[in-house]
Amino acid sequence: MKVRHSAAETKLFVALQERNLTKGMLTDFGIPLLTTVPDFFWVEERVACYLDGEQVHSGIKAEARDDRITEALKKRGVRVLRFSYRPPLSRKRLNEIVTEVQEVLGRAA
Repeated sequence: MKVRHSAAETKLFVALQERNLTKGMLTDFGIPLLTTVPDFFWVEERVACYLDGEQVHSGIKAEARDDRITEALKKRGVRVLRFSYRPPLSRKRLNEIVTEVQEVLGRAA
């Protein structure tokens, strides 16, 4: 499954890298049974991160699909982080997301 990265995903990756939060992280890690590809996935910590832009993830069908994926991953012991944002991703929102990821991973700044 080929994945195309949004500008917001690229910004988030760079910000995570600046805080040394990419160790053990995979990108484009498909989960075929769920037909999902988390934007970022930390294997050892079992944390999947999705950056949900309002244009793609709004509406009843999209929200229901996201909820099904989140619940299925939780049942498999994966912690799911979903961050909504309105494009373009603001610096303030980016910092909020990176800080929450850092807290969940339990890594110092």
